[in-house]
Amino acid sequence: MTLKWNFEMRAAHDELQKLPQLKQRADKEDYLCEFLDAKTSTVLAALVVKTNKRSLRHVRVSANHKWAVAEATDDQIVTYAVPSGEEGGHFFGTRPIFSSSGLLAVQSEKGEVTLYDLATSEVRQHYNFAQPIACKAFSEDGKRLLVFSNDQTVYLFDTTQASQPEPPVASNPEK
Repeated sequence: MTLKWNFEMRAAHDELQKLPQLKQRADKEDYLCEFLDAKTSTVLAALVVKTNKRSLRHVRVSANHKWAVAEATDDQIVTYAVPSGEEGGHFFGTRPIFSSSGLLAVQSEKGEVTLYDLATSEVRQHYNFAQPIACKAFSEDGKRLLVFSNDQTVYLFDTTQASQPEPPVASNPEK
């Protein structure tokens, strides 16, 4: 579970009292994010999401045990190492998803999906689609990426190597 507060809120200041290591990183325009284990309510990590004096307006933050990803307006994406909270890569795209194996998939308005290595911020693969992308998801182990396009075609990619996509596994029978 992700909790997010703007530092202009009193609740953020109250929570920051429990996290003195983050005080020096925080400006009033930034956000405090805490990631909790939903079963135990234990705080797994906390970090400050910098807005650069509000030039980044963060829409959504999600995390797993290794990475946090902040998606901001204007197609900006910032990654963070968990639990250290250190800022990682900066990317452009929308609807980021990340895998348990350390990969980040972002898409563009032009029907493209780019796959990045979170540890190095390097491009691992780039995919172009004729139709807009409806959704995408990684397998639990992060070794496959499924992309579903608006024309109801399903693509399955092996993320362990740079390769051509496997043939569609399902498509719209009316076409």
